[in-house]
Amino acid sequence: MPIRCGHSLLLFLPLLLSGCQLQNLVPDMETGRTCHMSRSSLAQVQQTEFSLFHQPELKQKLFKQAKADGDIALQALLLSQPDATLEQLQQANRLYGRLVLYPSAVCPGDTYLNLRHRMAESMFTLRQEQSTLRQQHQEMQAKINALTELENELTRERESNP
Repeated sequence: MPIRCGHSLLLFLPLLLSGCQLQNLVPDMETGRTCHMSRSSLAQVQQTEFSLFHQPELKQKLFKQAKADGDIALQALLLSQPDATLEQLQQANRLYGRLVLYPSAVCPGDTYLNLRHRMAESMFTLRQEQSTLRQQHQEMQAKINALTELENELTRERESNP
């Protein structure tokens, strides 16, 4: 069966086959700490994220693969994309919280994951506030509609009883 995804599949094939290699921990010789994400994995992940803007249908395939591989970092990254729902952001934040990261110049992948975690937390807060404001707006609109209806009734009553 031929694959009809074009050149983009070639970009994602190594990612799908390797599980993004986010599970390959990289030891730091200076500090003795272990980076969660290697530099090459970081470059690969960023290229993938960029490509998701042009091929959003690929996100679901990558997520299923990341889940099957137990790749928490990739799951969190995919769940915290700009189009994420409140529930997806909440799930992403839980996943980010499970990662042991060492954000530093030596571990740029961990720095990126830490940054994305902070962004996901901020997006979650903004979406919550947005939801609250939308609900308040709907409640206010219902009150305005009720007052308008009451005003219309009073006006009709006055006009019919001069």
